[in-house]
Amino acid sequence: MVSRNKKIKVGFFIGNLQKGGAERIVSRLLTSLGSQFEVHYILGEEKIDYPVAGEGHSLGIDFSKKGLGGIQESLKGLWRLYQLKKKLKLDACVSFLNGANLFNILTPHSGKTIISVRTLLSASHREKELWGKIYNLIICVLYPLADKIVAATEAMKEDLVKNYFIRESKVNVVHNFIDFNQVLSEQNQALGEYDFLKEKKFLIAVGRLHPAKNLDSFLEVFSKVKQEKKDLSFVILGDGQEKQNLLETCRSLNLETSLSSKEDDADVYFLGNTENPFKYLMYAQAFVLSSTREGFPNALLEAMACRVPVITSNFNNVGVYEIIKNKMGEKFILNPPSKENIKLWMSKTLLLLDMEIDQKNEMIESNFNDSKKFSSESVLNRWEEILSL
Repeated sequence: MVSRNKKIKVGFFIGNLQKGGAERIVSRLLTSLGSQFEVHYILGEEKIDYPVAGEGHSLGIDFSKKGLGGIQESLKGLWRLYQLKKKLKLDACVSFLNGANLFNILTPHSGKTIISVRTLLSASHREKELWGKIYNLIICVLYPLADKIVAATEAMKEDLVKNYFIRESKVNVVHNFIDFNQVLSEQNQALGEYDFLKEKKFLIAVGRLHPAKNLDSFLEVFSKVKQEKKDLSFVILGDGQEKQNLLETCRSLNLETSLSSKEDDADVYFLGNTENPFKYLMYAQAFVLSSTREGFPNALLEAMACRVPVITSNFNNVGVYEIIKNKMGEKFILNPPSKENIKLWMSKTLLLLDMEIDQKNEMIESNFNDSKKFSSESVLNRWEEILSL
């Protein structure tokens, strides 16, 4: 037991703190829990895009190495993590994302081992055929060894219990959370060089440019919608490996693109990463989430908190229904866009844009009320309960 007069010492372990949903949650936990706990952040590689608090440590792993070199880096990382845990004498080590979770479990220490699951594991590994089967077997063997598991949704908890044979009592559901004070303070900041967007009508998507975001499929939807709404644009916030493919998709659809504020007359604006998405969200006609796979999307919560109408995929799982629970909002939850349902996405997007103002405001307020369940106060209380050993 930890002395009541001594702060519980907690390490938060993740590969890095570059742009991403899990990374943002780790940042928020670090900056929110420092007064109650002695917090440390442990990174596989020292790449940081978000605010941090507490004492930082890097394992110095080169994640770019593959094959034998990658195995050597992993072994080096495991040894360094084991030594670091031993040195810090953590009361708990909490890891985020699958690679870090495995490292955490494989380096036992005197404190509690807590892992955080941010995706529907059975769905994400199903796509990887043989490697997916091997990975699932590894999870079945190792994840039950954790002292506690934090799942971001009830659907993820059910997946862990049903498909990975983990005791239900070991899995705690703790949703992602929003700092409403941050949203309110940042959404009125100036757009600066992109001030011209205030005069435009645009849809917006926010997030890492990754194939799972399925933005290439939504661009096809947007090209159809634009035939009806000539003055409509599409703003994409974020960067990543899929950017070049998206630019090529735009070219194939005859959509003009802009990569800088100097090009202020385009169909699709690629604005890259931003510290403050809220100031753009407040001017959008609608927020779009077209992913084939998601954990618990921060961007969707933030759009709802900014009172922006949303149209979203169901990410091929039921997690979205834990976020949007009102009947009007549920009408705009669809299967991920694909060639089979482009017409449905087009009609629903047009319906959302043309909705009577009273109806639209009712849906916006219903979505906003749904988002309030994920305030930082209520979610942080759950984390404090889990970490207070």
